[in-house]
Amino acid sequence: MNSQHKYKAILCDDDEIIATGLSEFISWDDLNIELCGVGFDGLEAKELIEKYKPDILISDIRMPFLNGFEIIEYAQNINPNTVIIVISGYDDFQYAQEAIKLGAMNYLLKPIDENELSQQLKKAVEKCNLTQQHHSLIESHQKNMEKTMLQCLIFDGREEFEKLYGKEYLKPAFCCTVLIDINNYENLSYQLSDEEFQAVNETFFRCVHRQETENITIFERHPGCVGLYITDATKKSVLTMLDFTVLSIQTAFKKIYEDCSLTFFVSSVHSSLTELRTAYLESVLIQKNRYVIPQNSVLMYDKLKHFNKIRFHATQSIDDLDILATMEDIVDFIKQGDRLAVSECLNNLFMILKQNGGKSYIFMQVIISTIYTQLAKELASLNIDASQLGIDPTSDYAQIAAEGNLDTAIKLLHSSINHIMDTLEQNSQNRYLKIISSAKTYIDNNYQNHELSIDMVAHAVHMSPSHFSVIFKNETGMSFTNYLIRTTDMKVYEISYKVGYDTAAYFSTAFRKITGISPSDYKKLKS
Repeated sequence: MNSQHKYKAILCDDDEIIATGLSEFISWDDLNIELCGVGFDGLEAKELIEKYKPDILISDIRMPFLNGFEIIEYAQNINPNTVIIVISGYDDFQYAQEAIKLGAMNYLLKPIDENELSQQLKKAVEKCNLTQQHHSLIESHQKNMEKTMLQCLIFDGREEFEKLYGKEYLKPAFCCTVLIDINNYENLSYQLSDEEFQAVNETFFRCVHRQETENITIFERHPGCVGLYITDATKKSVLTMLDFTVLSIQTAFKKIYEDCSLTFFVSSVHSSLTELRTAYLESVLIQKNRYVIPQNSVLMYDKLKHFNKIRFHATQSIDDLDILATMEDIVDFIKQGDRLAVSECLNNLFMILKQNGGKSYIFMQVIISTIYTQLAKELASLNIDASQLGIDPTSDYAQIAAEGNLDTAIKLLHSSINHIMDTLEQNSQNRYLKIISSAKTYIDNNYQNHELSIDMVAHAVHMSPSHFSVIFKNETGMSFTNYLIRTTDMKVYEISYKVGYDTAAYFSTAFRKITGISPSDYKKLKS
């Protein structure tokens, strides 16, 4: 017996004493019956039937205004499954025959035995239970059939649907489709254990499944993605259900997984179920192009279909040579410290990628992997330990690769490259200071060597002469030659000995021949 649902009953008898007695002495609640009303004539009975549409009708035959047979017919017109029990004071075979003909379950003679009526009511409830189960099975079958038919429409299209089911099977209705993704789903699989990852998927599906109703149906389920369609009689009601469904799923999922988020890809609302496949393809199109369209948790086709059509419909393809050239340029400009050129390259890369829609996500993965791999090689060739400098290419790559939007990914890449360039510049300054210090020490120790030259000093510090010359001037503010004749506090005789002359007089004569003035006058001039 189903305690969740009581069957409605109406009692009709023009004998008020009998009717009142039965209504009071029968244990209706124990029988799982709700006695909705008692009618004392045919018109009252008709009004009660119209109002309550009973599952069970207990009726006398002879009553004022409308007789029992007329009441039975009226009840069955409203609910063909109404269980009929006839009570009568007339032991007339013709009456009984007519009652059975109208589908009465039993014909009881007055005076009514309460126990016997209770037993008949129990049988009536059992019959109602069977009818309800039968209807549930039919309803479930019809719903599954309708779901199968609509899935055929979604995945195979209208033409195939009409071949299988004909043209008249679909009820008039507005519809839209929604694809729901767990954001950064692939990266979650690396961050979580198998059990945790499975729990995320199961929670996600439960949050969506709870929203299923007669109008909202799940038609597709994959790991990290669920598809549903919404149907109803008006566009407004579809949009209302859409808003409520999106909010409910977001809220339920966020309560359990605060660090995970969802994206909803919503089609236009179409005026016919025959357009379900079109709606589905719209949702798929937004989903595939999500990487190059403005970031949002709810992406609606109606708002995005005019968003840069070249990009959205992916009518252009990427030229591999353009991509390779851009990647090589970026690495070269990073090495040169040319920030403006890096910015121009990244802007160029963004324009190339956005023209290829959703496929640009794969290209972006390859691009950032290549850039960071080449950077790592360059750092290694310069004997630079990236970790000691606070540079972590692997972590930067993972963060950018996990980003679900091209614009944000490019900004993250630009920020990462700027950080690397800042660090390299700082490291270069520190490294060049050490090199110049070593060069100065070498010059001071070999100043007396008449063959001392920039080539010798550059070789001593393991640099090419041309590179050393540029670095030396940048760091000291003077050329190598001017540095050699820089002012000093040493006496003239000390300088002559330092540069290899035996006497100060010989040094002074040689110095005057070259400069035109004596060493003492030169020191005064420089001072």
